[in-house]
Amino acid sequence: MEGLRGEPAFPRLGGRLVEEKDEEGNPLCWRWLIDRQAGDDVALKESRQAQPEHATATQIPGRARAESRPPAPLSPSGVLQLFEVEDRIAPAMQSDALALVKGNATHQLMQILPDLETEKRQGAIARYFDGPGANVPEALREEIAAILMALLDLPQMQPLLANGSRAEVALVGRIEIAAKSYMVRGQADRIVIGEHEIIVADYKTGRNAPATADAAPKAYVAQLALYRELLMKIYPDREVQAVLVWTDTPAIMAVPPALLDEQMQRLRQR
Repeated sequence: MEGLRGEPAFPRLGGRLVEEKDEEGNPLCWRWLIDRQAGDDVALKESRQAQPEHATATQIPGRARAESRPPAPLSPSGVLQLFEVEDRIAPAMQSDALALVKGNATHQLMQILPDLETEKRQGAIARYFDGPGANVPEALREEIAAILMALLDLPQMQPLLANGSRAEVALVGRIEIAAKSYMVRGQADRIVIGEHEIIVADYKTGRNAPATADAAPKAYVAQLALYRELLMKIYPDREVQAVLVWTDTPAIMAVPPALLDEQMQRLRQR
């Protein structure tokens, strides 16, 4: 390359000028590559002691040396797996494949239905099963429609449908866990942003819903605790409430702040 001239800093070591490139093939720098022969190890050791490591490279002006990429953010479920938090309860009375189809359809419809007027929801459900939900068996369609219509009519569900509520909200932030700082990225099923209060909701399918929040799987409570922790960093002046929405029951379960704090404390002490 024009403009690059020079000799090895230690001629008796020999070698040649080699161009280094990044992962995309862009040039980074030119470096002397030492072709060591028997007996050269001593000379190489001497050269390292006498010369800083960076002196063996000629940096191309205007181009930074490639740096290692930071680790990808963890999802809340990834955090729970990392720290071996008790896993979720298994669905009852249905095969795993059927439960997955039902769960996916329920979550997708719950992204749409809460923002529609009541009289328009049945039509939206029918259009969903004619389109994206065409793979849902006929036997499940009426069941899903009936459950979701009943869920959306519950008085406890109405705060989650209020103005300022949004579906599928991405949350990203840094959380201290087990004496380390982790970047966590999650997606809450529904969030209500109020003037003085935030509500975060997580939808759960499965017919064997517990009777109280204390009996809910630790993984479910821990996931909400992580969402709450991220939201408290974003809205430090507002109270953050968390609820589990059991779609099959259907039922709305408020998770007490003390239970969320306890689960978060357990994560931090692992």
